Amino acid sequence: LAFTITEVYDETGENGLGESGSLNIRTSTEAFREEIKRGEQLRTTIGLEPGWNVVEFELESGNFRPSEIQNNPADSRLLSFTISSLDIIREE
Repeated sequence: LAFTITEVYDETGENGLGESGSLNIRTSTEAFREEIKRGEQLRTTIGLEPGWNVVEFELESGNFRPSEIQNNPADSRLLSFTISSLDIIREE
């Protein structure tokens, strides 16, 4: 699994955004933590089973609503981090 971190929540950062954090990753068979940095690619190995799989991502610093931090009353989404370029890579 590989993806690039584009934004990371940090309650002490300007507008609730920071540079890095700890990301908990869980599947049905394992759980682990990866350190992430804004603008950098995270590449990690996860075990997937044939059929349907659920992969959960949780930023240890929590999440926020832009309407509460960024003076944007129309945006009540619950956000934690954003990613781009998500790739699932099969290892041989």
